[in-house]
Amino acid sequence: MIKYTFFSLALGLMLLTSCQRDDICPESTETTPQVRISFFDFEERDIPKPPANLRVKLSDTDSILLNRVNVADIRIPLRTNRNVTEYDFILNAAVIDTTGEDATGNPDRLLFAYARDEIYINRACSYKVNFIDLNVDLQPEEDASTTWIKEINLVEETIANETNTHIFIYH
Repeated sequence: MIKYTFFSLALGLMLLTSCQRDDICPESTETTPQVRISFFDFEERDIPKPPANLRVKLSDTDSILLNRVNVADIRIPLRTNRNVTEYDFILNAAVIDTTGEDATGNPDRLLFAYARDEIYINRACSYKVNFIDLNVDLQPEEDASTTWIKEINLVEETIANETNTHIFIYH
């Protein structure tokens, strides 16, 4: 009986000392930042102007990031596995019907090109990616008269946080 008690205590002690604390990434840890875009009036350049019913979606998928928002400041992610991300910014986007079709609205396509700087944080949080040498271009359309974005002003070429605005779009 003493043998079993000693064995049980030794086994329990080994189990307790071999446990590790959980590796959970704290919420306060900085992760991969999103690009921050502010919209302004083209004529009155100091006045913020939210685009009406703006939909932002990835160009090569049906993935919608923002749907029919009316705000003057947005944040959207860039792809961390590529050096380019292409988004459709759709002004006056209609409500998506039951078939999933997005037939109306005025789309402008933006191409974000950048280099990636991967930074190791720790075992729990893994890596974060900062984006450097950012460039954004409005992709040409067949009918240039339908383009609602009039000017793009790149304020910061490095995206290392979400507190600063990186791009001003005038419309």
